[in-house]
Amino acid sequence: MEMTNLKKQKVTEEEPPKGINFSFRPEYETLISRCFSFTVEREVENVVLWSQYSNGCTLPESLCTCSSLITLDVKHCGFNNTVISWNSLKSIKLGHLMLTDDEMVKLLSDCLALETMELYSYTGFHRIGN
Repeated sequence: MEMTNLKKQKVTEEEPPKGINFSFRPEYETLISRCFSFTVEREVENVVLWSQYSNGCTLPESLCTCSSLITLDVKHCGFNNTVISWNSLKSIKLGHLMLTDDEMVKLLSDCLALETMELYSYTGFHRIGN
């Protein structure tokens, strides 16, 4: 048993990636927004934000302007004309949301480092550009 613990310690010696994982109910949106402000100050890099309710939530402004963010996985959350400034974002996964054509253009033009994007179970978005 002691040997197993030693092996686990060796495997986990590296610093884990900075990240945060939240799943919440809409009535906690203000509290979650404050939590994100706190974590963004600490340069969070990886975020998983899933609302379990189909009416969803709005992404907190502090998260939408997080310059250290590298990966983002969002479910049942929307943008609602929020300013997006993800200079370091490389990967985004969006699901179960309403995304307009304008929001998609804004998202793509404000994420210059973006390498991968996964969309699933979305409505509203039809095309990019004129």
